[in-house]
Amino acid sequence: MSDPSFAAQIADAVRALMLDRGDGQAPSVELRVDGLRAWLFRARIDGSGEPYVLARFESATAGELSATARRFGLSPAEVVVLEALLDGKSNREIAGRLHLSIDTVRSHLRHIYSKLDVHTRAQAIVVTAAALRPRRSPSPDKR
Repeated sequence: MSDPSFAAQIADAVRALMLDRGDGQAPSVELRVDGLRAWLFRARIDGSGEPYVLARFESATAGELSATARRFGLSPAEVVVLEALLDGKSNREIAGRLHLSIDTVRSHLRHIYSKLDVHTRAQAIVVTAAALRPRRSPSPDKR
């Protein structure tokens, strides 16, 4: 049986983190595949009680993110919001960091979700991680 794709591993980790009821500690998962590393953490926004998953990715260069942005037709403003999303920032933190209103951040996120063909932050993270995953070059034929 082959290893599950990086996107499938992230999706499984997100499901596990959302289901973990634990002892109140913020559970986390670290994944490594082909030079890309992801850390996923369960957290709660402003005491609302609703859990969400933060993710942090390492080794995606600006060029890789730009190529991914072009692939999905993201605007430069959407790329900046997506970077903050990948950094695990909440809408409020993104708004503060970029000096935007929360409504503008939500608007950018709606456009990003539409262009990535997803409906949630977690799905956007999974799709972006899969797109950023380094591609393996085919091995030379050994005859």
